[in-house]
Amino acid sequence: MKKIILLVALVYGFKSFSNQGQINSEITVRNSETGIKDYDYDISNDSYSLDLSYVTNPNLMDSGSISGFRGQMTWFKNPYSYVLLASKTSTTLKAATSLTGNYDETTETLDLIEAGIGLSRRSTLINTFWDNAHIYDESLFAVNLVTATSTIIEESIRGFGMTAGYGLFYRTSKSFHWALRADYHLNSLAYTKEDTQLDVDFIATWFTVGLGMGFYF
Repeated sequence: MKKIILLVALVYGFKSFSNQGQINSEITVRNSETGIKDYDYDISNDSYSLDLSYVTNPNLMDSGSISGFRGQMTWFKNPYSYVLLASKTSTTLKAATSLTGNYDETTETLDLIEAGIGLSRRSTLINTFWDNAHIYDESLFAVNLVTATSTIIEESIRGFGMTAGYGLFYRTSKSFHWALRADYHLNSLAYTKEDTQLDVDFIATWFTVGLGMGFYF
């Protein structure tokens, strides 16, 4: 169900850009005390940004099974923007893999570092449902190189994968935003057993939601 929700959000985001091209959102910033306008700006004039987020399992009853941080550098272009994406995630084996063995997969963990490049597109179609010029969204896709360590696997783990994401932003000023993010991670990983020299392949996949902030330069 989580994957379906994210897929719908991604399709929604990319479809919006096929219709509108370059984002064009004029935002007015007012003094918080007087309500008098300080200045206007257009987010289509952004150059690049740094976004930092804390992420966790969307199932808050099991939030401890997945936690981590993600960072994103975006260089804004029209219609696609370029993205550098990096994340560090700690997850239980049960939450991300189908690995089983003589251990408790609900407590044994997998720590992953993902680094990749991708494309993103911003949209103001959300304003159709939420009429606020300070709010807009983003869809992104990135391909990653992955390294991982585990509490039950002594060998180094490596692989590659992808991240598909959707974000909602509340822009408070020309240089800052708050963000809500949802990311789907799919990685193909492998390691070689030292005693037998056998290659072991497995898939790690998980879904996260996050709260973050962004800075524009």
